[in-house]
Amino acid sequence: MIHFYHRNLTTRWKYVLDFVFGSRGINYGICERLEEDTFNLPGLISIDPTVDGRFSLMFSSTLLEEDKIRTVKLDGTSDAPLLNGEVDFFGSIFFVLTQYEQYLSSQRDSLGRFPASESILKRKGWLHQPIADRWSERIIENIEAHFGFSLRRKEKSVQLVPTFDIDNAYAFKGKGILRNCLSMARDGLRLDGNRFIKRIAWSLGFAKDPYDTYVFIRAIAKEFPVHVFWLTESTGGKDNNLSIRSGEVQEILAFLKEDLVLGLHPSFASNFGKNKIQEEKKNLEEATKSSIEHARMHFLRLELPGTYRSFLKAGIKEDHSLGFADEIGFRIGTARKISWFDLGKNEVTPLQLQPFVYMDGSLNEYMKLSPLEAKNKVTELYREVEKYGGDFVFLWHNETISDFGKWKGWSAVLKHTLELGENGK
Repeated sequence: MIHFYHRNLTTRWKYVLDFVFGSRGINYGICERLEEDTFNLPGLISIDPTVDGRFSLMFSSTLLEEDKIRTVKLDGTSDAPLLNGEVDFFGSIFFVLTQYEQYLSSQRDSLGRFPASESILKRKGWLHQPIADRWSERIIENIEAHFGFSLRRKEKSVQLVPTFDIDNAYAFKGKGILRNCLSMARDGLRLDGNRFIKRIAWSLGFAKDPYDTYVFIRAIAKEFPVHVFWLTESTGGKDNNLSIRSGEVQEILAFLKEDLVLGLHPSFASNFGKNKIQEEKKNLEEATKSSIEHARMHFLRLELPGTYRSFLKAGIKEDHSLGFADEIGFRIGTARKISWFDLGKNEVTPLQLQPFVYMDGSLNEYMKLSPLEAKNKVTELYREVEKYGGDFVFLWHNETISDFGKWKGWSAVLKHTLELGENGK
């Protein structure tokens, strides 16, 4: 067991110590007075910036002594991170876990999202490794080497967690004769023969709707802890699912809810309505006759701190939005579930954040990979989680596992992911 000395341990210090040591099952203690008996404590380390000398181990961090948001620059290497030019492992971990850079940057893409291209993790080549976990291991190794004893960690394990966003319940079904006729004409104008033929075959009863992959999703849920996030809005534009009150949707929800976790997929419009997330959550709870506690933002449009404060207000307990659309990897430097730290209020909140490691659209639509190339990338990410621990959470959609249109051959990437580790409920 190790002990840390600090006269007045800050909320930020406690947050990072819990991630570095507590999440790995390492016992540690805190002492706030340096007296004769405390010098006999095993593994005593000072993290108080006013104390120099034999206890410090270069573990001071000015960022963790503060309670405001200010300009901070992360640099250095994956083995020696620098904050404003000074080696600072703990502060760098805090910077990454809290998405500190998103508060400092005004750069957003066309959908109002903070893109991977603007992230220091992408620019430094750290996005494809759980860098916060890597730095945590360096801290632990440094302590072990200094004191000559091993810190007992809990055994690493990887849980595969498939998740699915339902933005469009069906390609054709439930959309009415007029809408399907107009869509058929549009398919013809676009020379989309495959979709045109599929729509005709479905209308004649010869083919299943290509987005109807719910039997497949439920079968996966028999073996893995599946989460499904449902878009309740049908207002058009970027929120164009079937009505939550339609018979088709009611049937799907009843079919799915027995074997998996149903969560809310807050609409794109929810970013602009004061109580919109609460309203959408209520609609989904009424439709499923169950409590909804998990959420993932539609289009991954995450505004900090606004989105997460809205989640807390609405009674959402766990967010699954933490990943980039334009890249795969570890957006907050870890695959572990963490508590959200509200930088504006400088406090740890009850909201849990579960990052995901890759999204189907990132691989196909943004990175332009082939299914074979995607499999290799997914395997590399899995090996990183296997090395450092956490949950291997990944995001698909009901339409992308149908092998329909531009997604032909991509269900094999999902199956490859599921075969990466032995994992059951």
